[in-house]
Amino acid sequence: MVVCGLFTFATRYSMISEVAPNELPRRMEHSLRFVPIAVLTAILVPEIMIAESGNLSFYGNYRIVAAGIAVLVALTTRSVIATICFGMVSLWLLEWAY
Repeated sequence: MVVCGLFTFATRYSMISEVAPNELPRRMEHSLRFVPIAVLTAILVPEIMIAESGNLSFYGNYRIVAAGIAVLVALTTRSVIATICFGMVSLWLLEWAY
């Protein structure tokens, strides 16, 4: 555990000290731009597409419709708060209506 702690400390300290270069290579910066969307996709797609039974669910899955509404709101408003609010309200309304 001590070795793991030292390793973790060393990797994080190297970024704030003068040991590592101050700028990342251009290619790495370009690659890191895709990390947030990849992580969000890996988190959200299973939550939206997979039912409680563990199978893919398309018919009667209101999460897909609510996610589509949230995407449209995100593209038009560029507001995280509006996207979350519209997505959740649309999901609740769809579940309540059907």
